[in-house]
This record gives sequence, structure tokens and C-alpha cells, in this order.
Amino acid sequence: MLPGGKAAVVGNIYSEYLNIGDIYFSLEKYDRAAACYELALDGRSNYWGTYYKLARSRAMNSEWDKAGRMYGRLLERDPDNMTLLSSKAYICAMSGDAAGAAEIYSSLVSRQPESSEYLEDYIAVLLMDGDVEGAEAPLALLRRDFPDSANIRKFDSQVSAAIEERKKDADASAPQIPPDPDSSVSSYPPEQ
Repeated sequence: MLPGGKAAVVGNIYSEYLNIGDIYFSLEKYDRAAACYELALDGRSNYWGTYYKLARSRAMNSEWDKAGRMYGRLLERDPDNMTLLSSKAYICAMSGDAAGAAEIYSSLVSRQPESSEYLEDYIAVLLMDGDVEGAEAPLALLRRDFPDSANIRKFDSQVSAAIEERKKDADASAPQIPPDPDSSVSSYPPEQ
């Protein structure tokens, strides 16, 4: 074998793991893609690119805890990456952390006010969390800045339904006042 040949062979093996992982990912076999990406990480070549692909595979496979930790680590290295932030917000929402998702989406909206997508995602997360009041200002902003958004009608419907549900809950929990025995309503049977 040529000098340095063994290192080249080993490097090629890790590259092949990465390529096979990409093929599995394209076939939507995310668990298999993740397994290949984990093996490719050992090669240390393009570590962070491979790590991102592994994190994305975890998210696509609904492994929210693992994906959340991995995206958190990626964001430590690149805290202003809008794609990573958006993915982290989505992962938070899918794992049930609506407050965490809302915080990230709020930040994305203020950083990129020209993006209707971030604003719509922010409103959706607030409504998912039952924060109708919190969704009102972003929804007004969506109506003003993006009047052609196909989601305005859906959000308005969700807000109306949530308000109606709250009214019903309030009516159901209101104390029932018994009739006053001294009222002018006659009692039955008549008193003797």
C-alpha cells in the first residue's frame, strides 16, 4: 500500500457513510440516515455539516428531544442562523414547548419583519398554546403587512372559536342562583 493510502481508504469509508446517509434521507428513511450520519461523524471530516444532517434526520424522524439538543448545540456555534432558529422553534412546538417556540418565533419576526412565514408560525404557536390575547397583535400585523395571506381567515376562525369556547366555559362555571323563596312566584303545592 502507498504511504498515506490507509488514511485515504478510511476517509473514503466515512465519505461513503455520508453518501449512503444522504440517499436514505432522500428516501425518507430517517432512522437509517441517522445511523449512517453517526458513523460518518467519526471521520471528523466536515463534522459540523454531518452533525447538521444528523440533527435534521432526528427532527424528520420526530425524535424531538434529540433533535432539540442537537439544534441547540448548532445554535451555540451559529446563533444568528435563521434556518437553525426556525428549525429549533418548530422542534419546540412539536415537542409541546409552545412557550419556547413562541419566544424564538417572536425573535425571528423582529429580525425579519418582511417574512410572513415567521409571523404566521408565531401566530399559530400562540393559538396552539391558547394565548388568544397574545395572538391579536401579531394577527393585526399580518392583516396589515400581508393582507393576501391565505392563513388570515383560518386564524380569525381559530380566534373566534377560542373566544366562543371561553364564553361557554364562563357561562357553565357561573354560580347558579337558587330562586328566592320570598319572591312573588307562587310555590307548589299551595300553602294551607
